[in-house]
Amino acid sequence: MARFTRTTKKLAQRIDLQYFKRSSPFRRWRFLLSVGLTALAVVWLAWQTLGRNNRAYSSGQMATAHSLLATQCAACHVSRTGVFREHATNQACLECHDGPIHHANQVFAPDCASCHVEHRGPVRLAATSDTNCTQCHGSLQAKGGSFSFAVDRNIEGFHSRHPEFAALRSGKGDSGTIRLNHSVHLRKLRVSPNGPEEIQLDCDDCHRTPGDKRPWRFGETSSGRDEAQLRT
Repeated sequence: MARFTRTTKKLAQRIDLQYFKRSSPFRRWRFLLSVGLTALAVVWLAWQTLGRNNRAYSSGQMATAHSLLATQCAACHVSRTGVFREHATNQACLECHDGPIHHANQVFAPDCASCHVEHRGPVRLAATSDTNCTQCHGSLQAKGGSFSFAVDRNIEGFHSRHPEFAALRSGKGDSGTIRLNHSVHLRKLRVSPNGPEEIQLDCDDCHRTPGDKRPWRFGETSSGRDEAQLRT
């Protein structure tokens, strides 16, 4: 009986080399859906743009502190840097969050949005990652014309490998001698060191409302007493 011989050449001749040229229902539907859905997305974006609705271009929900600006994109995105993208500038942030410069001699000044990233949902913008801080503060060295010191040259984060704050270091005490406590201030106090008159302070002389216990700034009292008379 003759033995059947199967070679690579004979196997290759069984392959249909024109299979990719023939159409199939799956390929037709894939092509139609790809073109149709793309065209539908372009038409929808054009409709939203004509209606001046920029939320279609938003990358996500805004933080709780900025939720009131969810429909006011131009409040932060005032400088166009691309066709579909407008970065939030530092000037736009400083309109509401103005303050002193971070450091007079800093050699690297990151943008506000590089550390406080928006459109990530209802998160705290102040809760930045440690890497955003250590890119500048990874080594606490300071050099000046008359001084040079290094506190720590290898800082990895706020909760780990961070030097202790000066006020909390062992052996450090409060250098102030004034006693700002209830046992002293709830007793009758003299209006002036040489005056005979004594006054009785109430809680609202130092604190705001019962629901807000933040201390008053020096010189402000709810009772209207002159802050110069209350100095002891």
